[in-house]
Amino acid sequence: MTAYLLGQDLDLATVTVSGTGFTASGPFAKGVDGRLSTKAVLDTSSSTASINLDFGTGNTFTANAIGLAGHNVVTVQLQGSDDGSSYTNVAEGGFMAGGTHLFAASSATHRYWRIYLINGTGSHEFAHLSIGQAITGKPIGDGFAPLLFKHYKTMNKLNRNGEYLGSVARRVPQTVRFKQQGISEAEIRSTWAPFLEYASRRPFFFLPQYENYPNEAAFCWSEDAQNAAYRGLCKMAVDFNVKGVGG
Repeated sequence: MTAYLLGQDLDLATVTVSGTGFTASGPFAKGVDGRLSTKAVLDTSSSTASINLDFGTGNTFTANAIGLAGHNVVTVQLQGSDDGSSYTNVAEGGFMAGGTHLFAASSATHRYWRIYLINGTGSHEFAHLSIGQAITGKPIGDGFAPLLFKHYKTMNKLNRNGEYLGSVARRVPQTVRFKQQGISEAEIRSTWAPFLEYASRRPFFFLPQYENYPNEAAFCWSEDAQNAAYRGLCKMAVDFNVKGVGG
């Protein structure tokens, strides 16, 4: 089994970003701010929408995955280009049950990138979108928790006399433990250290079992220190808890 983690900073100082096919009240910027409470909304008058990234002369960006949270987009394509006009698909996915997904494929490196969204009947939107180089997790130990199913906490409303006034159900994020062992020192430096630093500041996507449960991605955030530790034979391990919501 394979697990994927996707969370990566873009150097906005060198990236030119533009978007087309979004409504005035739901611009694409609302879909890349890391919040589930704001959404980018596709314009129903257009059959497609896109977010375009230009990393500038002499710069490239490597990616193999795209994550969408809080979405009902029909089809999403992550495309790369070397000239800004001719694009090829790197990763692609379609709307499935639930609203959080991560689609991964082989890595590619380009100066220009485009997130191409194909509209359908009705209104379509997404709360957060991320692209980058997804980390491939190793199925060692108890590293993979099941999907973060929807859990709710019921809060009962009472008046001053203790009389029942009704109930409110609030969704509660679930805690997941992510544990990986047998990681080389070189891999810690090149891959895990940048991700752990990112995860200490911003939300990320986690797909525990890609082959068996490709629909079970979760949108997560960290609530404890991110550290790597030695586990013998010059190998290292990462072990931390995150909270998140899936679906």
